[in-house]
Amino acid sequence: MKILLPIIYIITFIIGIFFIITADTGLITSYYQALIAGVIISCFAGIFLVIYLHEWHKKN
Repeated sequence: MKILLPIIYIITFIIGIFFIITADTGLITSYYQALIAGVIISCFAGIFLVIYLHEWHKKN
């Protein structure tokens, strides 16, 4: 589980960036919903990834 969490955070962060990049194409949904979802997903995934890496760095 300890190795799985950072992988999930990274994948979620990449999905959020993908939502932001493809927001204007309408590939996923309309512009505003994809942009808002991408920002929210990327922010939370980035925050959790930083917290995890900080805890990991403190242990090592």
